[in-house]
Amino acid sequence: MVVVSRSLIDHEVLAETIDTAVGDCLDKAARVIVPEDIVKSKKDTNYGKMLEEFAFPNGHLPHYEVSKGDLIGDQLEVKYGWRLPVSLGGAKKDNHRGLMKFSFSGLRSSVDRLVDAKTPIKGDAWSGIEERRALAQELMRRAWEHLASRVIMSLENMRRKDINIEALVASGGVASNRFLRQVLRKQLDFHGYETLELAFPSIEFCTDNAAMIAWTGYEMYEAGFESTMDIAPFRKWSLQPLDDIPETERDWEENAFGILGVSGWKRRGKY
Repeated sequence: MVVVSRSLIDHEVLAETIDTAVGDCLDKAARVIVPEDIVKSKKDTNYGKMLEEFAFPNGHLPHYEVSKGDLIGDQLEVKYGWRLPVSLGGAKKDNHRGLMKFSFSGLRSSVDRLVDAKTPIKGDAWSGIEERRALAQELMRRAWEHLASRVIMSLENMRRKDINIEALVASGGVASNRFLRQVLRKQLDFHGYETLELAFPSIEFCTDNAAMIAWTGYEMYEAGFESTMDIAPFRKWSLQPLDDIPETERDWEENAFGILGVSGWKRRGKY
């Protein structure tokens, strides 16, 4: 998702997925793209990392430049006979419940259909491991360009409102992907955001959920917030404030809204 953060406790969701999260898309695609012998040789099941390592052996990333056309897609179609779709038409400005959309299910479905066609019951229709590698690279390129398009749309919306964005922070598991870091920087520069600071956590912390939760707790504590022992767990805890959530989506038993949207937060000295 894309979130604008005005303070530690004031956040607004600008864009979110309407189906599959990008990390889930890459994880599931990795299971069918990466050759089975490579999957079995790994000591863990970090499929996103596995896909990146397979796509870019020895960490060698391709030279990436922003193009108004689809030269890479054209080349792949000529060479291998397939082309992955552009999610939601790239930077198409359509809305979903007032929010811009991310959508990655179409990409994942396209990969599944392609792999099924390439791997019949008998024999193997892949032209070689390089075609699998090309598919892994192209999947990530499509995914990262789609993600970047929504980030840029969000920045443009903020600019039209005369809101100055000082820095863009990428976080979560996908932020460990070095190709994403390259694509996002290039896309920002191409669209006139050369001076915008782009920050990523250290790669080893991107997939560490415990570290993310602990750091959030530390920041809240430093700001004077504490939680009582009776604070309730929630299946889904949205950053979006309650006032911005349609009444039809307010599932009180399952969800919480806003970082202070659960009972149990206390300010030190105000018990």
